[in-house]
Amino acid sequence: MSDCAPPLGNDIVFALLAAGKSERFGGDKLTARLGNTTLLEHAIAAVDRANFANKLLIVSPWRDVAEPEGWQRVVNEEAASGMASSIHCALDQAGGADRLVLGLADMPFVPPEHLRNLARATGVVFTRQADGSTGAPAAFPRSEWHRLRDLSGDKGAGRLAWDGVRSIDIGEIERLQDIDTPLELEQATLRLTMIESSAKGT
Repeated sequence: MSDCAPPLGNDIVFALLAAGKSERFGGDKLTARLGNTTLLEHAIAAVDRANFANKLLIVSPWRDVAEPEGWQRVVNEEAASGMASSIHCALDQAGGADRLVLGLADMPFVPPEHLRNLARATGVVFTRQADGSTGAPAAFPRSEWHRLRDLSGDKGAGRLAWDGVRSIDIGEIERLQDIDTPLELEQATLRLTMIESSAKGT
């Protein structure tokens, strides 16, 4: 995507959920290196390139992450209770926005254009997963935010029953890879090497 992509207005909020405990990884996975940068920085860079004007980074009290330029860092004091509390934090900070886009910080390959497609869509829109189910990233109009308040524990928005829900393809399904274990990080590193080699024409 071009760095000259038109900015998305303040009526759209992007919230990057980065408050998980990384239990399966055995350490803070978001600070693990993927290529020349960290897993978290990959996700942040994609959102920056999508040119969102209103960006929230939802972190836990135990994750010492500096506030990226152009972002609002929000500490979720209830992070230990699960993902739902981070979604609630995003809603609390969304102000007068009309649309909320939710992304996960452990998904390093989601392309900026897909995030923009979610932002510019109407209604509740999820990303179609490999098995045909709905999942993250996803976007929600203000009229449906009250439904997100019903979430609890570690349940994501895809666990709710939505009327007339839509899902959109991301293109290459491998772009939906999330990193939960060291092995998955190794696989992501190999994928990144292939992507970089292809870009160089080697």
